[in-house]
Amino acid sequence: MAKFKDLDPSVQRVFYAIGITFALLLGATYWTVKLAFAGHEAVMDPNYHEIGLNYEKTLASTKQMLAEGYELQSTLFTDRLPLTSGNNRIEIRFVKGTEPVSGAELKLRRERGATTKFTQDFDLKETSPGVYTTDSFTVPDLGHWVVTAFAKENDRTLRKVTNIAVQR
Repeated sequence: MAKFKDLDPSVQRVFYAIGITFALLLGATYWTVKLAFAGHEAVMDPNYHEIGLNYEKTLASTKQMLAEGYELQSTLFTDRLPLTSGNNRIEIRFVKGTEPVSGAELKLRRERGATTKFTQDFDLKETSPGVYTTDSFTVPDLGHWVVTAFAKENDRTLRKVTNIAVQR
């Protein structure tokens, strides 16, 4: 049986290269697993059942309020590119038919698909009857965002969702 030192130098270099490659693959595997566990996000919210029940109630409430003539109006829902990266001023009119709805609670939720890292809620303040604004709606990066408006009045919630593309 031949010993390693008796092999041709080119064959020895091939064995060294295979050994180094194997060590690098082990190191890369370790690093990948370490990164995967460091940035772990739960696959499912622990309160998913309660969230699902509330979601069904919110959908039913939204359907009923829309049938009664409630509406959220804003350039956020109609403009092609309503937001820019950074700080934005948002104004939303909350109306029932043509009458403004005062004293409601309005909230905006900014989300990004497939992660909860960027999810943030923003409260809007009533600046005049039926007109709610915030000057601090921030969009941290370019790309596609989901913005959901929630208007709560008399224990009922009107929900409106829009997909926004931020390009500047």
